[in-house]
Amino acid sequence: MYAFVALIQMFALVCGDEVDWNQRCTQISSITGSLQYVNRQSYEVILSTVINTNIALSETLCFQLEGIAGASVNDSVLDSLPKNRSNIVYTLQLSKVDQVHNVQNSYQMVIPKAIRNKCYCDRPCFASEELPKKNYCKDQAEPCIQILRTDQTDHGCQGAWICADSDSTVLCSFSVVRDSTFPIYDAVEIGTSVTWAYFTLNVYVADSGKQIGDEVTLSYNLQEGSMNVIERVNGRMSVSSSGIPNIIPAGWYFKQSGSSDLKTGIEVNGLNEWNLDKFGWFKWRNGRVEYPANLKNLLQQRFTYHYEHCEGGRMTWDFSGRYTNKDFEAATKSSLKVRYSSRLTSVNSQSRMVTANLKSSPRMTVTLEFKETADVVFYFDESYLADFSALLQIDKFSNLFLNFSLAEAAGSIVGFLQHHTLEDDYHFQLYIDALEPGNHTAYRSLPSSVKCNETDEYRVCAYDISENAHM
Repeated sequence: MYAFVALIQMFALVCGDEVDWNQRCTQISSITGSLQYVNRQSYEVILSTVINTNIALSETLCFQLEGIAGASVNDSVLDSLPKNRSNIVYTLQLSKVDQVHNVQNSYQMVIPKAIRNKCYCDRPCFASEELPKKNYCKDQAEPCIQILRTDQTDHGCQGAWICADSDSTVLCSFSVVRDSTFPIYDAVEIGTSVTWAYFTLNVYVADSGKQIGDEVTLSYNLQEGSMNVIERVNGRMSVSSSGIPNIIPAGWYFKQSGSSDLKTGIEVNGLNEWNLDKFGWFKWRNGRVEYPANLKNLLQQRFTYHYEHCEGGRMTWDFSGRYTNKDFEAATKSSLKVRYSSRLTSVNSQSRMVTANLKSSPRMTVTLEFKETADVVFYFDESYLADFSALLQIDKFSNLFLNFSLAEAAGSIVGFLQHHTLEDDYHFQLYIDALEPGNHTAYRSLPSSVKCNETDEYRVCAYDISENAHM
């Protein structure tokens, strides 16, 4: 129905043998265009070149701006370069993505150990009404508690058969103190995060790889969205993202004081919580134990003892609170450093913030605008196109489409359509998301300026961008 002439063009690397830009640059699908607008204050018509691309963590976009005298680089180093700035290569890399959490609350804690101070036994044969009234915690370390038991039958009243079946009364005092063989720990409560993306922009001489000027670092708050003016290259750049969920959930974590290794995997008490089955019930402030009044009541419920012989002083006792010197190693064995998460490289915990450095990220939409018009040349890994055919079709709604059958294609394919009714060629770009060449189909909708006439001849040209190709 329609006649087409296919033109295949392959481009060779023209940046010299000294620098292999393919090793530095990433294959990224990008779209270029020109922008024209009027300055409201000066009424000056401004022409600019725009690059839209999608870039992921550690990927590097490499490109040249051709056809402009200054290549948008404001640097004295350029004085020694030729006036044709096509020998200058820009590289833009997404170098780092951090999630920054504010620390909402924090406290210090130490590892406790329970000790028995002393026990006093009132045998039934020599009972004293004064024993329950005694305070044997007066000179003991705090927190100290006393437990009175009246059911200790093995009292050891030998020779006093008349009271042999009676119970002894025993008063024991216990303390909970810090075990100084363990370090001090920090508990931190973190909230939701703010995600920051960091880009680096460099300018090089294409042939030699010599860097022009210093590296420029650009940071973006992805929750707010922002635009940075890049004075050194006479342009500006904006970044947006569909959103990155919190890799570290909000909640309580712990770490050894002085360390940045945040840990999780066990329950941690909140700031005003003293649960003896969670880590962090033995809080530490200014070199002393910090505890509420009701902690002694909680401790009293966890001490048990049995007097085997009142006369001989033999007894057994136990404390059932968790995360003490007896069970701390076993209780925290399952805890994990947060940095071991498969999506994180490291976690840096500071006094008021926790920063998580991500291993990977979704692609981010980047818009680069240069205040000059130019043709754009991209550098990246291999793209392929062995042959193609194209068919011009119209649907029932009079929408016009250019349908492609691509042979041995991969990467970015660009080209144009020519027709005598068009003042300018219609340029198109296709991206085949494949690492190895293969057969693919693709289509592009055409503007209304392209007229469909069965008797006319249309000319379609297409080529792969490969290492170095003009768009």
